[in-house]
Amino acid sequence: MAGKAPNFSRLIVTMAKNLQEYQKHMQNWYDERSEEWQESEDGEEYLEMIEQMEQVGEALEELCR
Repeated sequence: MAGKAPNFSRLIVTMAKNLQEYQKHMQNWYDERSEEWQESEDGEEYLEMIEQMEQVGEALEELCR
């Protein structure tokens, strides 16, 4: 992350770590639901939200490179 302000870099790293931790909790919660729920519209929407969070995390990591 050459040329970026140090505080900006730390903030992005912190955001990425927090997002990753929250995503893990969400995935664990999802995994604990029944297969019936996972296959329901609510389950599919929840899984999509987890996948979107993963994409945001990847974008944050890209900013740190």
